[in-house]
Amino acid sequence: YTFYYRSHGEEEKFRSTILRVHAGEGSKLTLVIIADEDEKTEALQSIGVILEKDADVKIHPFTLSDGKTMDNLKVYLDGEGANFDLRGMYFGHDASDYDFLYHIKHGAKKTTSDIKIDGALRDRAEKTMKSTLDFLEGSPESVGDESEIVTLLSDDVKNISIPALLAHEDNVVGNHAASAGKLDQSLIFYIKSRGYDEDEATELLLGSRFAHALDRIPDEDTRKALYERIRAITRGNAC
Repeated sequence: YTFYYRSHGEEEKFRSTILRVHAGEGSKLTLVIIADEDEKTEALQSIGVILEKDADVKIHPFTLSDGKTMDNLKVYLDGEGANFDLRGMYFGHDASDYDFLYHIKHGAKKTTSDIKIDGALRDRAEKTMKSTLDFLEGSPESVGDESEIVTLLSDDVKNISIPALLAHEDNVVGNHAASAGKLDQSLIFYIKSRGYDEDEATELLLGSRFAHALDRIPDEDTRKALYERIRAITRGNAC
């Protein structure tokens, strides 16, 4: 399933979305959620997911809005062998204000979760990411990973990343990481030496970082449209 949120116009707008997912035993589900809304839009999104035994849920969020966006995701792995996978990206620009809150609870044996997010911020964009892996009592032999890599393209951006790991069981594996930095100027120089300009070099590097998430969009036209949006934002032509 794909949800694509877009907005245009001069009037103030507000979007509130609630998605509830109950994945039954052995079920599989993939959700693609794209938010590309203008600066006049304030968006609030809440997603709740419960996974039973051997259920497999994949969520791929893409945020390119230049307004205020608040995302709240809570996942409960309630059945043995349940698996949750998230591959996502965001690109804050102009006066974007993003607030992401992810909480993944492992509540049964041999559950797995894997969260990987790549982001970029430019202009005056602000972003807060709070992500928590929570291994509850009764979740031995479970594995969880979470990571976020942020590319800072302007000096005026504000970035806050707060990964957390909680464990109430001994026999679990949990990994979490967050990093932020500018693009490697030696790579930029190398690409420019091959005949590309500064913006094209930046587009290539960002495209390669975002590819792991973007390539999971099943519809080719939608995937191409997002790559074009990334190019436009990189060049300061986000409208």
